[in-house]
Amino acid sequence: MAAVDLTTLAQVQALIKVDSADTTLVTGLVTALSRYVAQVCGRNNLNSVQSLTDVLDGNGSDKQFVSEWPIKTVTSVSVFGVAIPASADGIQPGYTFDPNAIILLPNTFVGVPGGRSGLARFPHGRRNVTIVYQAGYDAVSVPPGNAAYNGAPDDLGYAVTYLVSQEYKRRDWIDQQSKTLAQSGEVVVFRSWEWPPFIESIIQEYKQPWPI
Repeated sequence: MAAVDLTTLAQVQALIKVDSADTTLVTGLVTALSRYVAQVCGRNNLNSVQSLTDVLDGNGSDKQFVSEWPIKTVTSVSVFGVAIPASADGIQPGYTFDPNAIILLPNTFVGVPGGRSGLARFPHGRRNVTIVYQAGYDAVSVPPGNAAYNGAPDDLGYAVTYLVSQEYKRRDWIDQQSKTLAQSGEVVVFRSWEWPPFIESIIQEYKQPWPI
């Protein structure tokens, strides 16, 4: 099992019948489609909690979004190399955070070059904001990770399981649009979509919705 995997061979086997000779093929599909879903979502981490360092462009707002979420803990926040303290209580000046972003509270001083200052804003700049934090999915995150899907949340894990099952079934009719059975005159037409709408809806929930 690869670290990137968002489901398991066992979950695919529970959804569809997998020939014993095809387990290596399905295992490869799990990894390939997990990596593809992560790329579509603009994410690097969808099934574990990891330590991360984001070096970001200041956005001029009091709220700076990060590259991975949900945020679990924040180690440090700095602007132009100057550390910003954490707020002691979520009310006093300093930074706090929600699952997706670092938030500067009112009257927080942010030092910037040239002796200028900003109040409760991440000043515009190129790679001037550095955030060290932990983020990702585990048993107590929202949504929680599930060990049955190699740590991915239930809905995302099922979505990848479905996609793997779909691609496994499609291997017998690659690029085939329709099929007519001669004796009965029955016509079989296969879906041409990349994935069904309900799978797309699940994956949309994990996409990176903000510029980083």
